[in-house]
Amino acid sequence: MSSARVPFWTLPENLFFAKKLVRIFMSKLIRQIHRWVSIAFTVTVIANFVALGLGQGQQPPGWVTYSPLLPLALLMFTGLYLFTLPYASRWRRRT
Repeated sequence: MSSARVPFWTLPENLFFAKKLVRIFMSKLIRQIHRWVSIAFTVTVIANFVALGLGQGQQPPGWVTYSPLLPLALLMFTGLYLFTLPYASRWRRRT
């Protein structure tokens, strides 16, 4: 008789549980990323206004002006994911 052990995630009854754990972990991770990126976005927008106020009529450098765009793009993608989560879970329950 073979004594080879089978990993628990390959068993049919544990596969559903493993997928659910991954889904929960990813959801929590994306929520945390969304929170931290929103803080970064707020800081870059405040820095942009400070640079505009201290510029004495001159435009701030381009990197200051466009610095909020990267966090904004990340916020858009994480926000869309979080927005669709309830709809996806309802869809998964029906199938």
